[in-house]
Amino acid sequence: MKKIFIAAGEQSGDMHGAALVESLKKNSGETLEVHCIGGNYLKSQGAIIFRSIEHLSVIGIIEVLKKINFFKKLLKDAVEYIYKLQPDIIIFIDYPGFNIRLAERLRANSKLTSKFIYYISPQIWAWHTSRVYNITKLMDKILVIFRFEKDFYEKYVQNNGKIAFVGHPLMQRINTEFYYENKKFKKKIIALLPGSRINEINKILPCMIETAKKIIGEFKDFKIIISASDKTKIEIIKRHLKNASIDFPIIAGNAYALIQNAECVIVSSGTATLETGIIGTPMIAVYKVNFITGLLGRLFIKIKNIALINIVLNKTAVKEFIQGNMKSELIYEELKKILTDKKYADSIRAELVKSRELLKLGKDEIPAFKEILAD
Repeated sequence: MKKIFIAAGEQSGDMHGAALVESLKKNSGETLEVHCIGGNYLKSQGAIIFRSIEHLSVIGIIEVLKKINFFKKLLKDAVEYIYKLQPDIIIFIDYPGFNIRLAERLRANSKLTSKFIYYISPQIWAWHTSRVYNITKLMDKILVIFRFEKDFYEKYVQNNGKIAFVGHPLMQRINTEFYYENKKFKKKIIALLPGSRINEINKILPCMIETAKKIIGEFKDFKIIISASDKTKIEIIKRHLKNASIDFPIIAGNAYALIQNAECVIVSSGTATLETGIIGTPMIAVYKVNFITGLLGRLFIKIKNIALINIVLNKTAVKEFIQGNMKSELIYEELKKILTDKKYADSIRAELVKSRELLKLGKDEIPAFKEILAD
């Protein structure tokens, strides 16, 4: 029996970790015992939850500082748990602020012989580039999901065998589970995806709602639907709708079918822009954090765009409205253009579908589960 510990700090990591466990179970040839910092996705694959991700998903320096004691205790408890467990493999999924510290603490114990794997490497190419040296020193293998990440690491690492491109897990998930699922709606759909983190929703959703109110005032044949990342976010969304004195339907789960059937998606910048791009629906990316975090971001982030789909395509394929530019009147003008100018909307679709080729594995490239199971 092989023991595996997975450290996933937020919902996307939980989802990708679960898909990875499913692949490992099918291909390992032996019984797996999986323990994790995770959520419902990993739990559905039979993983033993050491700590839930419910309170881990925060973004922004101020937000993290408010929970510093919580994270210190989590780190201490996780180290003790893993030392006692003595897993064969430890898989770190993104979430660098915590996972790098966890790896450092664990490496300090010479009795721990676990294989360290970073799956879905953090976006150090955007900022915190200096972390590349620490990550490569700590990890036995680094599995990246963008080809340009492999090129990035290989500039800094002499042992290039440590770095492997394993394809983006969303390609398999969208193609096999949701991509061909169509529903018939009586009206044309505009989807709002305000994010999975509570502080994201609170910052972004009010502006989305104001934009949506402008649309339904002018485009009577359109229906607005809000996608909740899970059922726990429904009440938060309802409070924002009540404050805005309007009622839009909320769907929890099955977001891909909603995206596929939408004319346009207004989406919180991040993984959801990549999901929407793979499906090929025109979108508008929005994002906002507190003032101090935003200021520091402008100082340290080294890339032009922040929406993942634009980063993958290496161009501004979809408009981004970030921080002070996240204004309902600006978003409305772009949305109106997408809805009324078919040529413009089709040009966005044509750019988005190019992402599929960039994210899928080539014939000679090895999937993540094989890299993890290799000696």
